[in-house]
Amino acid sequence: MTDVRGGRRVLAGAIWGYGAQLITIIFQFGYAAIVSRLAGANEFGAYSIALAVTGLISLIANGGMSQAVARLLKVENSVVGGLFSFGLVLGAVVGVVTFVTAPFWSDLWGAASAKDTIQWLSLSALLSPTFSLLTGLARRNGEFSKLARATVLCNVLGMVGGVLAVLSWGTASSLAASAILAQVLLVGWLAAKYRVFLKPRSLSGALPHVAFSSKLVFAGVLQYAVGNLGKLSAARVFGTAVIGQWNRAEVLTTIPVQQIQTAMVQAIYPEFRHDIASPSRARLVWTDMLLLVVWLSAPAGVALAVFAPHIIIWILGPTWSQAAIFAVPLSIGVAIQPVSIVLASALESLGSFRRIWLTDILLLLIQIGLVMLMISMDDVSVVIWGLAVSNGVRFITHSYIAARIGYLDPRNLSLGFCKVILGCAFVFIISKAIEQIYLLIQNGHVGEFWVATGLFLIVSAIAMGLLPKWRTAPPARIAIKYGLIRR
Repeated sequence: MTDVRGGRRVLAGAIWGYGAQLITIIFQFGYAAIVSRLAGANEFGAYSIALAVTGLISLIANGGMSQAVARLLKVENSVVGGLFSFGLVLGAVVGVVTFVTAPFWSDLWGAASAKDTIQWLSLSALLSPTFSLLTGLARRNGEFSKLARATVLCNVLGMVGGVLAVLSWGTASSLAASAILAQVLLVGWLAAKYRVFLKPRSLSGALPHVAFSSKLVFAGVLQYAVGNLGKLSAARVFGTAVIGQWNRAEVLTTIPVQQIQTAMVQAIYPEFRHDIASPSRARLVWTDMLLLVVWLSAPAGVALAVFAPHIIIWILGPTWSQAAIFAVPLSIGVAIQPVSIVLASALESLGSFRRIWLTDILLLLIQIGLVMLMISMDDVSVVIWGLAVSNGVRFITHSYIAARIGYLDPRNLSLGFCKVILGCAFVFIISKAIEQIYLLIQNGHVGEFWVATGLFLIVSAIAMGLLPKWRTAPPARIAIKYGLIRR
């Protein structure tokens, strides 16, 4: 986002990444509707636990190579080949370790049924470093459209295979088939496309980038602990069925937003390399970038908090009523999460690892306190709300750090966030009015229906009156400034 051309490059990357994720999300809703009726809460609980375990292992296996490649000022065969050699060794070691330690992880989580699924997902751990390297290389080379199309095709084929697997066996392990098949297909396509780079080479040329990626791994492990300590504790206290309900709530709230968030970060991350030595430029650009991201995520999260409980029952069925309750705090969490992660990625690109580590240690202490509160109150929703708390605290802490080192304008950021809060309040009123109309029609309360309809029409009239002046809205001004929208 250095200039108009840079802004459009980021937009193109984000649009292709977002488009791929959006199409995947649409198919995922259909996939979720089918498999949620073929497997129960216990199976999804065991699958979710296996994903959490292998998520940590894959995080270590990735070695931060996608980010390391994204930071390269020049793509050289010797450097990429060295990273590929490192990834092959790391993947083999981590894949074997995952398979062998599956009984330990299933005992730790108190879910013996997760062992077989963890062992199947060791295939993903094996491929993770190569997958991370190749997708990072594709984005570094600006091939967003080709990667997006291949990702959608592989994901859809994976889901088809996944439905057949769940239909045949209906076990927690069969739920892993979709993710494994999609990853294998995409790695195969990328390996064929970038085969010129995939020649084992000496690690000497890649050592500085390996060192950078190792720091990312440590930061990632801390962030993993923050995100999963509550889930681990809930599994031990309440059992796998609750984790299954949590997983189904995430499928229609957290996961779609995370996929969109990933598309944004992957498109923006290579641009951070311009800010490593230029805090004066970053002070303006980062502030605008964060405000634009929060204008996209926060109102959407607020609307999702209202509608997601109804959507879950409609798509997944009445057996997932607890998932519908969990959807509210998860939606509030994802309203804050994208802007929190983008700022963390920006600081990460500067190599500010000590500050990131200290923040994550603070968040881990908060999670420990929330777990203790959950146990004392015997209420799993405490740790689910804790995810929103963590995202908020991370963003506030990182904003303070970035402002202190001259990379953020705290005054403009604060004023911008006040406007976002007003926008969210407006979206909440409209969303609640629509929800009330839906509920009153469903329950046959005609009189109250007209009251709710009147409120909706008033708010909608205000919105329509403001629509012609959309270019003066804060997010539109930022988008126009960087060429994301034509003047």
